[in-house]
Amino acid sequence: MIFEEKQNNDTISVKYSKLDNIVQFLKNIISFKFLVYSIILFISSSVEILGYRPVPYIMLGVATLFKIPLLLPGILSVVSMSVFGIPVNEIMLYVFINMAYAITTVIIKVSGTSRKASIGLKLSIAMITVFFIKFILKGFDVLIILDGLSLTFLTQALYYVYAHGFYGIINIDKNILYSLEETISMVVVTLITTIVISSISIGGVSLWIIAAYIMTILISYTGNVSSGIATSIIVGAIVAITTKETDSFILLTTIGVVTSLLNHVNKLFTLVGVILSSFVITYVLTGSMGLNSSMMEVIIASLIILLLPKKITIILEDVFNKNNTLKSAYEKELGVGSDVKNKLSAMSEVFDNLSNITLESTKENYEETQRVIIKYLTDYKETNCLACNRRYYCLKDNMELVTGYVARKLESNDEIRESMLAVECDESEQMIREIKDIYNNMKLMRIIKEKEKESNLKLANEYREVSKIIKNMAREVQTLQKDVSHTQKCIRQELKMLGYKIYEDVYTDNNDNKIYEFITDIIDNKETSKQEIQNVVGEVIGQKMNIKLILNSSKNEKSRIKLISDSKYLISSELFTQSKVEGIVSGDSYYMTDLKDGGKVITISDGMGSGEEASKVSKSVIEIVDKMFASGFGSKVTAKTINAIMKLKENSNISATFDMTIIDTKSEEIEIVKLGAPPTFIISNGKVQKIEKENMPVGLTEIDKEITTRVKLNNKMIIINMSDGVNHENLKEYFNQLAKSDFDFVRKKDIIEEIKKYANMESINDDVTIIVTKVE
Repeated sequence: MIFEEKQNNDTISVKYSKLDNIVQFLKNIISFKFLVYSIILFISSSVEILGYRPVPYIMLGVATLFKIPLLLPGILSVVSMSVFGIPVNEIMLYVFINMAYAITTVIIKVSGTSRKASIGLKLSIAMITVFFIKFILKGFDVLIILDGLSLTFLTQALYYVYAHGFYGIINIDKNILYSLEETISMVVVTLITTIVISSISIGGVSLWIIAAYIMTILISYTGNVSSGIATSIIVGAIVAITTKETDSFILLTTIGVVTSLLNHVNKLFTLVGVILSSFVITYVLTGSMGLNSSMMEVIIASLIILLLPKKITIILEDVFNKNNTLKSAYEKELGVGSDVKNKLSAMSEVFDNLSNITLESTKENYEETQRVIIKYLTDYKETNCLACNRRYYCLKDNMELVTGYVARKLESNDEIRESMLAVECDESEQMIREIKDIYNNMKLMRIIKEKEKESNLKLANEYREVSKIIKNMAREVQTLQKDVSHTQKCIRQELKMLGYKIYEDVYTDNNDNKIYEFITDIIDNKETSKQEIQNVVGEVIGQKMNIKLILNSSKNEKSRIKLISDSKYLISSELFTQSKVEGIVSGDSYYMTDLKDGGKVITISDGMGSGEEASKVSKSVIEIVDKMFASGFGSKVTAKTINAIMKLKENSNISATFDMTIIDTKSEEIEIVKLGAPPTFIISNGKVQKIEKENMPVGLTEIDKEITTRVKLNNKMIIINMSDGVNHENLKEYFNQLAKSDFDFVRKKDIIEEIKKYANMESINDDVTIIVTKVE
């Protein structure tokens, strides 16, 4: 009995489980996206544009783009066209095109372009194929081909509009910053969908025209000038085409221009301006005959907008990005993923030890600091706070008090409370961060001036050298600010269509090596997302892409995702390090990191002296390398910066060797930079190449000689970097043997063991660092 009872419970459990699965399935399908799609398709399937009904065909492509089963548009379109009395022959044509498109999506594979473009191409192929078959069956009637090409062209043009518009509508509640293209597309889709009410009028007043006026005024008032004017032109064109009245186009365009120009003033004054300008235009175009109905429509639309709750107006301002100086569509919130921001951050960190010095605060310095803060806050309000309701009275009466507090805290190296700057302000954290950066630059200049006063000419020249380095870095940062490539834009759009909100992204194309890295909202279902992202990015790039990193951060609820194409080179390194005296810290420091394009950077620094003192010096070199090189600075700028900073140390005799090897898969070169460092050995093609430079360690003299050697990279190489603790003169025989050995069977660990055996390191009695790198 117990067994039977358990069996019955299991059966009930299985039934409930199946029911839960069905409920979950229905929840997934009947989503906001599903409902919006169904409403747009059902209402507008019968809408006629330029003598054609393109919406059912357009929505086939939209369904594929947004992963909606093709069965849905098939059923909804047929039902809608039947309800609205569309002829049977048109319905059957749609059914055949639907079937042809379904087959086309399976058979034809398009790569090297965006999913949006490939879907549009497949849709066109399906439509042209069906019309060509109809052309043959109907006795080679040329009009059928012309008719098919016209419908296909119209469908293709509107498909791209509907793709952006549908994306915008289904994400209206997600605080997405829409581009001009997306804003206009949303308007077009909404307007075409509502054409069904164009025949409804009350007392000679058209409800659809009123809706067009409301849409034009709202977007022109809540958006920026360009979006307002562009929207009014598009809305005017659609209304003119539909009603066959050119006067509508002129009137709507005028309304959009006037509203856009007045959108910074009170809503009531803006609407008065709209009504007056509409009166003048209508009178000029139609005389007194057309004033009654047209002006009534404009007045009704204006009253509806005037009575809109303030909360809705604020939401619309956020949606249509009125304050376009505050945010941009792809770069906000995060401090990673951008080369320019990383470089600026590295510059700040490299000189952080100088800015943290406490100077004697004079009255002149304090007043200068306060003046700079006042100027900064005033400019910030004027440019970045246009949409803020508190902008007019924020810091109006207490500017002197607040800036005095901030200046005192900065001068004494104390923390600044955000609430003291602006209460409940989302921008206060950003403002304090930027104020600190500005002050650090001021302080650095003050330190340099103080040092120049109290030091001799040589020391003053060394500080001026730092200034030159900063200028060089600034120039390099400026060269990075390039336009985003077409491929990167396509990837962004495709990921957006799949629902990934892109905060920041970086795309690098180094011929065989392609890398795409982006920041999005935190990803829960990693496996599904991984496959989806790899497929869409691979389709756009035209090359198989593999996700190497999905890093979820609970701190900011964001995911960092990195995709890399299959690399031509496989680079791996093995490290051995040993202190001169057991238990005493090594004076050698090293740095190894992978580059974004699949290359590698290897650096060894040997500090002057031994133990803690030497370690401190070499680590300071490596820390600067880490901050600067990993942020994108080149080897020469990095070496010169290290040299300049080492020369600023109180003890002018402190120095360290600098040995950097950069394996660049993009240029297919190995770049070796040496300052006072022992040789690097490269074994390739049966030969041993010894790379060495006769120059001084960093911090002892100015860099006036060529410090870089370049070697051609190939996929059968062994690179050996060593510190001074290895007697490299004893390794000639072993390296010659290594060059003649079978490259594929040589292990990096074995090479290190042989170096230790041959080098007789005990005779030198120094710290040892050996890095063996193999390129395959």
